[in-house]
Amino acid sequence: MLGDDAHLLAGVTLALLQRPDHYDELTANLAAALDQSFKSDPIWGMPPADPVWIRYPDQFVSRRNRSTEPA
Repeated sequence: MLGDDAHLLAGVTLALLQRPDHYDELTANLAAALDQSFKSDPIWGMPPADPVWIRYPDQFVSRRNRSTEPA
């Protein structure tokens, strides 16, 4: 886990105060971390996919799974 967004921002702020010449590298890494944080957020991120039931045509179902009794 990367920590919440406030931790990320605080860490980059402190790093930039000590090494302002690393601005481009630090902000690029911060942007990537915030993107990942957004994607994995349970409220703002993408909802998990719902399970899907697919009915395949008979031609794609193996013969051993088919019923042998006539319809």
